[in-house]
This record gives sequence, structure tokens and C-alpha cells, in this order.
Amino acid sequence: MSCFIAKVSSNYQITAQIDIDKYLDEYYEFTDVNDYTWRYDENYPLAKVCQPPFYTKNQWSGYLANERWDALDQYGNMDKYEHLAASPKYPIIIIEGTDVIDGHHRIALALEKNQKTIPAIVGVKN
Repeated sequence: MSCFIAKVSSNYQITAQIDIDKYLDEYYEFTDVNDYTWRYDENYPLAKVCQPPFYTKNQWSGYLANERWDALDQYGNMDKYEHLAASPKYPIIIIEGTDVIDGHHRIALALEKNQKTIPAIVGVKN
């Protein structure tokens, strides 16, 4: 069974739909989407991912620098990450206090731009 979270605009139009179960299946083989309560938070505080068990702000910066060098080495440019910075398409997906499932680059780029919040789909263990 899949669990979808839809982002709804102020005029009640669905603007994004994320299949949480797909991410859990791909990255967390032994995690059941139904073990969590999921919510969409348009302004998830980035400070929550700048403390253990996550990276510090400096570690996120180092992570992004390494990713950019890898892209430069592999593709000859860093367009992949600059595109993400210009218009992040999806919210990050996070299990609160435990792990970032999807959105590492988006977090690092948001911190680089000194944003305080980021759109997120947040799972909390039941």
C-alpha cells in the first residue's frame, strides 16, 4: 500500500504528490510507511537538520562542495546542482530526528543561501 502526500495550494489545487512508500522501499528496505505519521510542513526549520544525528552547517557546506567537485569531474560542469538551487522541485523527505530520506542537496543549497526553512514531508514514528 502506498502513502501519498499531496501539497495543496490556497485554491485547493493539488500542486505536488509524493509517494512516500516509493522512497522507503528504495532506501529503507525494512521500514513500513504505515509505521509513521506523515505531514507536509511548508516551513520546516533547517536548524533541525544542523544538529546530531544530522550534519552541522559546516558539514553540509563540505558535503555540497564535494558533490560539486564530483559533478565537475564526472560531467565537466556543476549545472546539476545550480539547477536545484534555482528552483527546488520537491520538498525534502525526512524522518524527524533520525534521517533525511530525500533532499540532501536541497538542504545544503538552502543553507548556502541562508534560508531558515525548507518545505518538507516529515515522518514521525507512531
